[in-house]
Amino acid sequence: MLEHLSAAGRVELAADILGAVWAFHVSGTALQDGAQKIAACAHKSLLLIGKSLDSSSCLLPLLPFPAAATDRMTSEEPAVVQEMPDRLVIFKPPGWEVKRGRSRSSSAKILASGALLCYGDVSAATPAPEVNVERQLSTYIQAIQAPATISSDSRHQYGFLHRLDVPSSGLILVAKTYEAYYDLSFQLHAGRVQRDYTVLCHGWVCPEQEEVSAPIHWTNGSAGASTVQVQGGKPARTHLQVICHMLRGQQRFSLLAVRIATGRRHQIRVHLKHLGHPTVCDGKYTVPEVFVDDLQWCPRNFLHRCRLSFRDLGGTRRFATEPLPEDLARVLKQLAVHTAFAKTESWSNEALTADAETGDAIAERKLHDPAAQAVGRALLRIERSQIYLSSFEVELMCT
Repeated sequence: MLEHLSAAGRVELAADILGAVWAFHVSGTALQDGAQKIAACAHKSLLLIGKSLDSSSCLLPLLPFPAAATDRMTSEEPAVVQEMPDRLVIFKPPGWEVKRGRSRSSSAKILASGALLCYGDVSAATPAPEVNVERQLSTYIQAIQAPATISSDSRHQYGFLHRLDVPSSGLILVAKTYEAYYDLSFQLHAGRVQRDYTVLCHGWVCPEQEEVSAPIHWTNGSAGASTVQVQGGKPARTHLQVICHMLRGQQRFSLLAVRIATGRRHQIRVHLKHLGHPTVCDGKYTVPEVFVDDLQWCPRNFLHRCRLSFRDLGGTRRFATEPLPEDLARVLKQLAVHTAFAKTESWSNEALTADAETGDAIAERKLHDPAAQAVGRALLRIERSQIYLSSFEVELMCT
């Protein structure tokens, strides 16, 4: 059937298939026998579409990516964290945009208040100068990749599977081929890609608060804030683990390990604001007075994507981790732990995660701060108990 479809027709068919996969996932019917068979068929069809696009796109040999720096803790440049023949994981520093949005002007000018966007985010509270966001991950990929690859294809997001807000840092999943793009897109729409974050927010979040499920609404093409909105909002679910309650003088903060089950715009920031605990140094979702005060001791929005988990084309689960950048580690050193809620056993100075399929602990890169080490302990707890996984994802992890 594919040979009778144009390239545009194949892309449209793939979008329809992915929409159906997502619908099964969010509806909770994906565990039914019939739905699982449909999912397997959908995955196979997407791979065939990807292969057909690869074969018809004059795909040039993939160029080797630059070796990652030995220490990225203070790096302001992107780096390849993990590379496979058809996909890779990239570290995005703060201040870099994953790809230029359609709503941006040709000069990529946006409004920023009080500080550069990479150090605070947009605020509409006061008149603001214009700041150019010229550092584009898509440009970085294109500069080191053959021009006739997916990295130059805007229809396929230049190979990027997801975004990360400009002020934030962390890991980004990138496809190097169309087949890999549709394989990873299927995993993402089916809830099989795990995205974990380290977040510092205002106030003391209740330790029993383990999930936020609230629809999120935003206007495409608008730089305005997203909002929780029951009517017209899209389903959004965020899982969280309170690592510890912290103090800075009399000010209260919570250090969280977060996993998103959906990927709405600004989802973590919107959901935490909805709880009454906005993220630290967030000019879009905190009042101006709080944002200005945060800027005195925290250089940017405290949100870092520390871990990704996905499967390669052969079905093997892969993990990539990235410790807190030095600027955020310094922020934590200014705080005192009041109450810790993660497991208290000592695991030296290394953050550990565990393979959810085998239960085997995996030593990751060392973290530079005891509070940051607690995040690693919580992530291990998450993987062992699977408290962050929906029943659909638990079933998938066991197959």
